Amino acid sequence: MMRTLAATLFVLASLLPGLAAAEAIQLPVETLDERLLDVPAELQKTPRVLVIGFTHASQKATKPWFDKLLPGCGAGLGCYNVSIIERMPGFARGFAVSKMRDDVPVAQHGQWLLVTENSAGWLQLAGTAKADDSAYIVVFGADGAVRARLHGQWSAALQAEVDKAVATP
Repeated sequence: MMRTLAATLFVLASLLPGLAAAEAIQLPVETLDERLLDVPAELQKTPRVLVIGFTHASQKATKPWFDKLLPGCGAGLGCYNVSIIERMPGFARGFAVSKMRDDVPVAQHGQWLLVTENSAGWLQLAGTAKADDSAYIVVFGADGAVRARLHGQWSAALQAEVDKAVATP
C-alpha cells in the first residue's frame, strides 16, 4: 500500500512542472509606444489586469472596464488594454493603430497592447474557445500565475472578483 501511494505521489509530482509550463504561455505584443513585449513575462512585476477585446465591437465592453481600473493602476497594479487586431486587413490596421495613438493619452501608450499574431493563444489565455464582443479580464498575480479569468460588461460584482484576485498573494 505504501509503495503504491509513494509511486502515485511520484507520478503526480513529475506531472506538476508540465502543468505549470502549460500555463506559462508567452504571447508577443506591441505597445502603442512601439515596444515589443512578451506577455505576461515582460509586464510590470506586480499584480496585473489585462482587459482583452477580440473584436472592434468589444470596445463598448473593454473601455468601461479600463476606465474603471485606470485610477487604481500604478506602482502596485499594472493595467493593460489588449486589442486583438490580427484579423484586421493590413490597410485598415495601420489606420486603426494611428487612430488609437491619437485617441489614447501618450502617458497610457505603454498600457495598450496590440496583438497581431497568435490570437488562438489569447483565446486560450482568456479561457474561451470563440471570440465575441465581450470584454475578457485576466488577472495575474505578482508571480505571473493567473488568478482569475472573467468576461462580460463591467459590473460592481465582477469588479469585486477582480479586486479579490488582485489581493490574493
